[in-house]
Amino acid sequence: MENPITGVPGRRMKLDRRTFSALALSTLAGCEERTPTPADAAADASADTPASAAPAPTAAPAPAPADDVPPLFRAHPGLAPHLPRLALGLLPTPVARAAKLGEKAGLAGLYVKRDDLAGAAYGGGKTRKLEFFLADARAKGAREIVTFGAFGSNQAVATALYGAAQGFAVTLLLAPQTPSAYVRTNLRAARRAGATIRVVIGGVAEAEARAKRAAKAAQGVAPYLVPPGGSSPLGNLAFVNAGFELAEQVGAGHCPLPDCIYLAMGTMGSAVGLALGLELSGLRTEVVAVRTSSPETSSEARFFAMARETVAFARSLDPTFPDVRLGRARVRFSTNHLGAGYGAPTRKGERAITHAAETEGMALEPTYTGKTLAALLDDATRLAGKVVLFWNSQNSRPLVTEGVKPEDFPPILRQIVADR
Repeated sequence: MENPITGVPGRRMKLDRRTFSALALSTLAGCEERTPTPADAAADASADTPASAAPAPTAAPAPAPADDVPPLFRAHPGLAPHLPRLALGLLPTPVARAAKLGEKAGLAGLYVKRDDLAGAAYGGGKTRKLEFFLADARAKGAREIVTFGAFGSNQAVATALYGAAQGFAVTLLLAPQTPSAYVRTNLRAARRAGATIRVVIGGVAEAEARAKRAAKAAQGVAPYLVPPGGSSPLGNLAFVNAGFELAEQVGAGHCPLPDCIYLAMGTMGSAVGLALGLELSGLRTEVVAVRTSSPETSSEARFFAMARETVAFARSLDPTFPDVRLGRARVRFSTNHLGAGYGAPTRKGERAITHAAETEGMALEPTYTGKTLAALLDDATRLAGKVVLFWNSQNSRPLVTEGVKPEDFPPILRQIVADR
């Protein structure tokens, strides 16, 4: 089989900058209330149900037409029959030069991957993963989607929006997080989309464990569980696809070959998938995974184990999928910007958010992208003269929150979501 990126039959080619530049030039030259469900039983016994029926869901724009085959399927067509997909996203997302921010940081070769524009209703990396998860749920006949996260979870609000648009009931099992304007907006948007929100005091892992037990005991069609952060072999393949997407953009001359990519690492699936996609497509680019969650959630050992699990899953679907192994030379872990913990702002993160807004008009947030950009800016001296890509995984689409009242939430959330 010919690799559409490298043009080499049957194997992966490692491409240096000169080779990729030649490829780029040649390319250009050729040119409501409901009955209790198993998810309800999984909620913490101390958490109250919403006091009123959900507000009318926001009508989401129609999914983008699936005119183009995803780059992953072009490279490995044997996967396509086994991986249903809903074209929710606006892909590929653009790559743009961040000239003003780069000038401020002393990085002439700074670029941004605009995954914040990944969907019309909601941007960010979660949209990519939900293309596979919601299609899988539909193929299995599920009627309800259950997912997990902290109060301000991007996964939760993205699932609420896209799940409702696809006709699913959505239940969010959420764990406590430090209140902020960002958290408040995500909670209100998820509720406005029609999601049922339940609080699990014991944390995300406890919520997931309870939901799995409830789903196993369910009679009839069980709810479909989307894992925290969408990190699983299935969800990770969405970012393997993103790696192939970037390789095609480099090959087409839309941006130079990056020396390194800075990406937030929470539950790790996005970073794992991207690193695999780059390796498979032949890009000799380092992924700098910036820790934004606890060491237990985002350890190096778990990262490489997750990579092996993702490859094994792909090979179970298509035995011709390469048995690729990530080397440590391909991934660097940046672990100095977590601060007090997940969701806790840092001074450097806040400064990075301000710099991004003032120079490029980018709206970042303190949990993931602010800390990731802070790590990049801290490394500016060592990155001088290199091509650096900042992967903006934050949603930049406006969220609809009007019409949502505090009494629509469990009591523990009412003060957090109240207008300030």
